[in-house]
Amino acid sequence: MKRMIVGLRVVAVAMACLVAGCASTTINGVMADPGRYRDKEVTISGEVDESLGILGRGFFKLRDGENALWVYTSRGLPRNGSRLSTRGRVRDLASIDQLTAKESVPEVVRQAVGNGLVLVETDRKAQ
Repeated sequence: MKRMIVGLRVVAVAMACLVAGCASTTINGVMADPGRYRDKEVTISGEVDESLGILGRGFFKLRDGENALWVYTSRGLPRNGSRLSTRGRVRDLASIDQLTAKESVPEVVRQAVGNGLVLVETDRKAQ
């Protein structure tokens, strides 16, 4: 009986760690401490503020109040003004060149992104 209780506690702790790892963060949190989130999967939410299409892929700016983060997607661009939650890995803009394969990121996108941080989208949900 004691082994069963211990086993259930271990499972509960493991589930709590798994849920915490998938927890959502704020755009401000990512921008304030990019090293903590770089190459890690995060979920952020906000309103689409701007978008730029490139060869069937694109970038859109997700704004959460005062803060914004550019998101790279190959899933089609959401409409400006739509609210959504997106999940992906925080990367440097330079590493996005590897994802676009044949073409490098256009200069207009480089100028728009500015700080060099981009979320590479893996999943998205409308709110």
